[in-house]
Amino acid sequence: MSSAPILDSQPDISFVHSSVSETFPTLIWLADLAPQCAEPLNDQIKAALDAITGPRVQSFRSETFQTEHNLHMEPVFAPIIEAVAKLAKGGLQQMALKYDEIVVTSMWANVNPPGAKHSVHSHPNNFLSGVYYVQSDAKANVIRFYDPRPQAEVMMPPRTQRNVYNANLIELETKPGRLVLFPAWLKHDVPTNLSDRERISVSFDMMFPRYTESMSTPLWKGGQNKGLR
Repeated sequence: MSSAPILDSQPDISFVHSSVSETFPTLIWLADLAPQCAEPLNDQIKAALDAITGPRVQSFRSETFQTEHNLHMEPVFAPIIEAVAKLAKGGLQQMALKYDEIVVTSMWANVNPPGAKHSVHSHPNNFLSGVYYVQSDAKANVIRFYDPRPQAEVMMPPRTQRNVYNANLIELETKPGRLVLFPAWLKHDVPTNLSDRERISVSFDMMFPRYTESMSTPLWKGGQNKGLR
């Protein structure tokens, strides 16, 4: 006794409608300052760092040097503060967040001589973090971000091509005058500087100054609890 496969007698499957829900995205914002703004600003920042550190290559070769984290108090860095505030405002509007104010809580410079790198890390106790690039040559022009989903790499089938939907690490190009803004909790690093010049950047953190007073109340109300947040 034999029988034909059941599917042979079924009509072809067709969809009336299909869609993709890009659920729980992690946003990273990039903005490039106009050259007429970035070029003189970068020259001023490099001069300010020279005054802070003195000769660097001999003392810190292959080792990352970082300034104190109070550069947001210095007038020379005011244009970065202005650019950061503008980009952050747009990002918070995109996320439809209700807030009174967000401010830069710390700012510091990073100097990576040839051979230096910055290991994987995040920025605790802040909502947003970012970096502005002062000097970033070829072979030293990448910042890397890591997938924040802890179990995403348990199953990693072969890929026909690498894209944002199947990668567990994303590389973004950097260049002088580029500003990168991201969630402070997002793990990131900077690979080894393979160029023959220093990679110079200015990092910063941002937070809501009145978070406990205006934003930390529970996300639910008394009465019938519908299990929604």
